[in-house]
Amino acid sequence: MRNERDYAEYPVAGLIVEGLKERLGVDATVADVRAELRSPPNAKMGDYSFAPFRYAKAAMMSPPEIAKAVVEHAKAAAPKGIEAAVAGPYANFTVSTALLAGTVLRGIWRTISEEGDRYADTDEGAGKTVVVEYSSPNIAKPFGIGHLRSTVIGKSLIRLYESAGYRVVKLNYPGDWGTQFGLMLTAWRRWGEEEKLAAGGVEYLVSLYTRANAEAKEDEAFAEEARAAFKRLEDGHEESLALWRRFRETSLEEFSRVFDLLGVEFDSHDGEAATRPLIEGAVAELEKRGLLVESEGARVVELGLGDNVPPGMIRKSDGATTYLARDLATILERNRVHDFARCIYVVGRDQELHFKQLFRVLELMGLDWWGSCAHVPFGMIRFAGGKMRTRTGTTVGLQDVLDRAFEEVGKVVETREKGTELASAEQERASRSVAVGAVIYADLSRKRIKDYDFDWARAFSLEGDSGPYLQYAHARSCGILRKAGREVTPDVDFSLLSSEPERALIKTLGRYPDMVALARRDEEPSVLATHIVELGSALNLFYNKCRVLGEDRALEDARLFLVGSTRDILAEALWMLGIEAPESM
Repeated sequence: MRNERDYAEYPVAGLIVEGLKERLGVDATVADVRAELRSPPNAKMGDYSFAPFRYAKAAMMSPPEIAKAVVEHAKAAAPKGIEAAVAGPYANFTVSTALLAGTVLRGIWRTISEEGDRYADTDEGAGKTVVVEYSSPNIAKPFGIGHLRSTVIGKSLIRLYESAGYRVVKLNYPGDWGTQFGLMLTAWRRWGEEEKLAAGGVEYLVSLYTRANAEAKEDEAFAEEARAAFKRLEDGHEESLALWRRFRETSLEEFSRVFDLLGVEFDSHDGEAATRPLIEGAVAELEKRGLLVESEGARVVELGLGDNVPPGMIRKSDGATTYLARDLATILERNRVHDFARCIYVVGRDQELHFKQLFRVLELMGLDWWGSCAHVPFGMIRFAGGKMRTRTGTTVGLQDVLDRAFEEVGKVVETREKGTELASAEQERASRSVAVGAVIYADLSRKRIKDYDFDWARAFSLEGDSGPYLQYAHARSCGILRKAGREVTPDVDFSLLSSEPERALIKTLGRYPDMVALARRDEEPSVLATHIVELGSALNLFYNKCRVLGEDRALEDARLFLVGSTRDILAEALWMLGIEAPESM
């Protein structure tokens, strides 16, 4: 388990923890200390710099005093190869090449090759469950680009939590209930045609919904008919339910093709409709606690969160349930079934008010687990210059983006490797992998809360901050190892990896588990995406400055081992982001 290996693999952090505990009696963990380690502003000052500010209160000492105590302990207890010095409030450490390379690269080898784990794996979540609701496109609507963000962010969060030993329940919660289905049912009964549904699928359903929505705005009688249609559906009208099931199955079948392209899997596709049998029980719980009051014929919960947060409506004046009621019933059932340590909703920023209401209702119900629920919001994607055409003429759909991505990838993926043409099946797999990887990385490389402009040139560049750049870095490493014709073991002379590009690459590899932990803690995949770009840049500098093949055997073996370690971490990091790591491009 990683927390048993930390002192061996990260001797600097181990020394700092020992110093804090033994000299000052301050509790500290290796993980926390590693998160505080930085590179000094001047390489002559050392490899790592520790700022002890967070421990000043517990130690009842100033940061310079803490730094001095930590350095004194390190000088007395440090293994050969570590030097420590004080610089104001900082404790700086210099690590010999042999110790730096040996601890990091041996650790990668042991974890991945010998133990079959991921290098960033921990057991902090063992025995605990995390529920992640993500993707969740709306039935009878196109798989919109907003659902891309939810899907790829959710998939990465799932893998980040799985790497910490959590059991993760993956839920697609499609919008398959609500007043829009009154519009759909009314539109179908007036204008629906079987042949067009069979041929057009979701696109045809979208055209019906668009027409019905416009009609309802102009004709109150039509709007009233649609409201009545949804009420009949909610009351269990069999013919209405049969139509609703067809709309749902048609949509899920089309969505599954997108999920397959993105490599996304779910444990459940139960949507809002599945909560229908649970709603009355949830409403009864609110009644029992005296939380439901009448307001203009509706039944609401007064939340007490100020004028900017209105009461939470549970039933409308016509008796129909609301989205809030359905989400309340759903989360009560999720906690009953899974007893989760955390329940995450990966849903757009525009739903912040809804989740504030939902979590406040849980708090008012006196449920002590309400604080384990979290909304993970994200911003919007814009397409610069309005150049992204859609097939429907309305919202940009994910399939539209992927179709464009498959066109773009032909401009950057070469079909030859060292003059040998790839088999067509392999070429197609590589092209699809790069196209999807470019779209995913373009999303995850931005802080999720921010809106961003999708830049096609940047997304498919092989020169820098892009998915294809990172995939190519992995493929190039695989190619070098193939050309060498041998995999090397840790039985190499690590002291030979002494150049600045080599040391910089090794230090970047060593920080990788900490970046995974930080991305998981903040539920922010962009932290990891940013780090692996730094890793790709360090690898590129290494290739430019250090010849791998054609050196004397000892140096060649050491550099091949470094290349192999970097390849393994790139593959793992790309996996964490939900991106494939092709071995040839």
